[in-house]
Amino acid sequence: MGFTRNEFLKLAAATGLSLGGFPGRSAAQAPPPPAPIPEAAPPPAAPVLDARGFRSAVLRGDLARVTAALDQDPALAYSRDERGRSVLALAYLGGHREVAELLRRHVGALDLVEAALAGDRERVLALLGKAPGLVNEPDSTGFTVVQAAVLAGQTDLLMAMVTRGADWNVPSTDPSRRTALRLAVEAVDPAAAEEMTDMMLGNGGDPNAPQGDGVTPLHVAARAGASELIRLLFWSGADTARRTPQGETALDLAVGHGQGAAAELLRQERTLPRAHRTSRFAATADGSRFEPRPQPALPQAVINEYVAVAHGNLARVQELLALYPSLLLVNASWNELAVEAGAHVGWKEGVRLQLDRGAPCALPTAAMMGKVDRVRALLAEDPARIHDCGAHNMPLAWFPAIGGGSPEQLEIARFLLDRGVPVNAHKRGQTALHWAARGGSVEMAELLLQAGALVNARAKLAPGQEATPLAVAQKADQRGMIELLRKHGGTT
Repeated sequence: MGFTRNEFLKLAAATGLSLGGFPGRSAAQAPPPPAPIPEAAPPPAAPVLDARGFRSAVLRGDLARVTAALDQDPALAYSRDERGRSVLALAYLGGHREVAELLRRHVGALDLVEAALAGDRERVLALLGKAPGLVNEPDSTGFTVVQAAVLAGQTDLLMAMVTRGADWNVPSTDPSRRTALRLAVEAVDPAAAEEMTDMMLGNGGDPNAPQGDGVTPLHVAARAGASELIRLLFWSGADTARRTPQGETALDLAVGHGQGAAAELLRQERTLPRAHRTSRFAATADGSRFEPRPQPALPQAVINEYVAVAHGNLARVQELLALYPSLLLVNASWNELAVEAGAHVGWKEGVRLQLDRGAPCALPTAAMMGKVDRVRALLAEDPARIHDCGAHNMPLAWFPAIGGGSPEQLEIARFLLDRGVPVNAHKRGQTALHWAARGGSVEMAELLLQAGALVNARAKLAPGQEATPLAVAQKADQRGMIELLRKHGGTT
């Protein structure tokens, strides 16, 4: 049924229908649609961890919690505890390397101790270059950069710090007040412990330096049953009579912890060799009595540089001597004279320069230089000098081989062997035979082999790398030596 327009309007008015859709109202009177109710803003998320909780997670090594906290607040990576220790240092010191590496990605440049704990050699040396006096200064962690490098097992970094005046005998400022040498003996990795301990003992480390808790490096080695460490500490003069605060000697500790081999070694202390350096200042090259002089008042950095370049840099040696003639007899902070530096690397030109100007001619130096009469005279004066060693505790048996294979060096080698010098005396496994192999001295090698040299002695020349005399000869391309060593059963 259809409606006209007028009929539709009348019907709408009669029923109260409005065109706006609301009864009794016109379209013009219709209210606007209600405004949408705004959604309430979500409340701010509670922080995952506050600074104290964050440090606690770092100390626990809780990688997940640390990651979540840093995602929400990256600034937490810069937080420090009440002693001023950074969370990065705390992570490294706690052995939580994954956490430390995560934190490291959130912080800027590392400070000196942090860089050492992270093994950042370039950063450490750059900072020490700007402020060398900080090398033996403890920071808020209680450790020096030297001690931090030990804790991180960074042997290469420690070697680089030798010439920068590193002192292995400075105590930490934590309650135990341990020296770097003590920390090295305590290293979890036995190979790193041996390498670091040997390096420190050969560069001024004192095995009897006081420790705050009264526990010596020898006590630690005995308790752990570390026979090689015990041998190294013995050689450098460790006092076996020292007792812990509980009254225990090193032997007591070895026995009490079931370390049979270490205990037996400690019982044999009277038969174990100890390092001697009694010929060090005995005489000059012409046999005159050497007259020691006071150490000149020169900066230690200059002294250290002179001894360092005396390992082979003739031009710089001459330049420094022209500037400071008194450098001739200086002792580096790691206990080495320039003449001794040249002797243990076989640098005859540099040694001769020092000797001609009056430097002392110790037994190892005389042996390297082929000075037969001086070797005989020094041993006649004191037969115990058969245990003399060169710089860095290098065995006397090495020095004729370091010097080469001349008739004079061969005569000295025979003489020393006849007087009882151990043919297999070593540092980190390296023997006189390794030196003969490197230099291609076939007659010297034959003499050493006849005296009982171990043809396959393994020298630890670098971290994780060992080399027999044959391997050394091959690297140096010494054809005659290679043939000789193979003939005697040499292998790589």
